[in-house]
Amino acid sequence: MHLDYVYDPDPIQQEQNLDRLIERISRYGVSTVYLQAYADPDGDGVADALYFPNRHLPVRADLFNRVAWQLKKRANVKVYAWMPVLSFDLGPGYQYVTDVRTGNESPDHYRRLSPYVEANRRTIREIYQDLGRLTKFDGLLFHDDAFFTDFEDASPNALSAYQSASLPRDINAIRNDEGLMTAWVRFKTEYLTDFTLELEQAANYYRQADNKVFTTSRNLYAVTVMEPRSQRWFAQDMQNFASGYDFVAVMAMPYMEEAENPDAWLRSLAQRSLAQVSADQLVFELQTQNWHTQTPIPSAEIAQWVRILREEGINNIGYYPDDFHQNHPDINVMRPVFSIGRRFRAIP
Repeated sequence: MHLDYVYDPDPIQQEQNLDRLIERISRYGVSTVYLQAYADPDGDGVADALYFPNRHLPVRADLFNRVAWQLKKRANVKVYAWMPVLSFDLGPGYQYVTDVRTGNESPDHYRRLSPYVEANRRTIREIYQDLGRLTKFDGLLFHDDAFFTDFEDASPNALSAYQSASLPRDINAIRNDEGLMTAWVRFKTEYLTDFTLELEQAANYYRQADNKVFTTSRNLYAVTVMEPRSQRWFAQDMQNFASGYDFVAVMAMPYMEEAENPDAWLRSLAQRSLAQVSADQLVFELQTQNWHTQTPIPSAEIAQWVRILREEGINNIGYYPDDFHQNHPDINVMRPVFSIGRRFRAIP
């Protein structure tokens, strides 16, 4: 759920937005909401500001804690803080992930802080620590920005990290050797997961005295399931995720992946996912917008996708984004397929 949909510079309008959101979630009868704790008004997936007080980024509004509390108390749902792992725009003076082909940041991907730089890691840990200290939530959803392509990271600190792991400092040399390539992808995959576990500890640091269950979920690109070789394009692996987190959030978005037959593609994705991970640990995230055409996907089609996934044995299903201003998807179409009695776990 985008807090950008709730935020408004007019406090009266913002309050009306919040009331509308709470009413909608209450009517849905869903169990869990992934609530975006960062501001991304331009939709590029990079955090320009945050919705909670912190030491490093501007605060667009101190909104996350209030909305999370209202959702928990009035809509009776669990709330996960949906946070970036690396894609924080802290301006100049920080080292960002670079591509070996250009020596610069890739224009085709999120701007990401290099996790191989200790100053970057410390800053991100402090942001998560501030989140845990100043807000109340039930778990974390790690954004889909925690990836490296097969040309990243080429920053000096990254090359030093590869050398420490008994890999060459030369990425092109790694790419030209299948054995080195396999080792490099494994190293990067585990490095990213280990860093998210550090962030989990940071977010939970001030919460431990509450003795409440704290759960984690991380977004996984579907192509890494459908085409295993593509794991090297993202440094993501489903079984690694299953070992590191309570839930693997598969981005089950057929139009984003340009699937020729969305229904068949979803069935195959479900089958391949269940062959690796238990249904209880999987969350399938559907899309409600076709970002290629910039048009909403019909609610009836989204509901059909939910039915297909249910038939294949997927229990935990949600969608993104939820535009409560336009009632999209249509709650009257979606509510029957998101019935708690059918063990569905909806995550707008």
